[in-house]
Amino acid sequence: MRLKLIAAVLGLITAVVGVVAALFAVRSNSANEQADQSQERVQVLESENAALKRELANRATAQPAVPSSAAPTSAAAPAGPAIRHEGDIALVPNSGYDLTSLDPQWGQEQNCKHQINFEEGTPPQISTDGLCSGHSIYVDSLLLNASDPGTYAKCRTSTGYGRPATLNTRAGNRFCLRTQDGYFSLVSVSAVAAQRIDVHVITWEKE
Repeated sequence: MRLKLIAAVLGLITAVVGVVAALFAVRSNSANEQADQSQERVQVLESENAALKRELANRATAQPAVPSSAAPTSAAAPAGPAIRHEGDIALVPNSGYDLTSLDPQWGQEQNCKHQINFEEGTPPQISTDGLCSGHSIYVDSLLLNASDPGTYAKCRTSTGYGRPATLNTRAGNRFCLRTQDGYFSLVSVSAVAAQRIDVHVITWEKE
């Protein structure tokens, strides 16, 4: 009886060992299969990556050059003739000046060539009309708007010039003047006092 019991126990242990061995074998086979599947997946991804790189390289070489979006630079517009004379003038009673003179004093002593003169009044004005040795000294003038550029091009191309005897002499006003011999000047009134008018003058060479 005792021998039969021992034999039964040994048989049970043998059966358990067999089951455990079978389980290890199954797990080993499953792990090997998973490793094989992972390796196959890696190979597929590497193949797809290489194909994508080749496609991108082919597109880059086949794509036509994109034209530059930068607009071509155009030649700068001409600025006009050179400045002949520029500077400040203080008009006082019995004074006048030649806008086209190259003299540092603006031809103050050349009475027969004065285009602007001091005219007394309340307030005083700039006169652009006068007589010298029997002939008239005149200047055509144009009052600029505050937003107008004080440039040669503006004075040269503007219409509406007139020939008033005096200019509307207020501080801040600017005038384009056209002389008898074809010069253009820009006269900017800086200050007006009872016995003095300060102006800044730019005269351009003729074209």
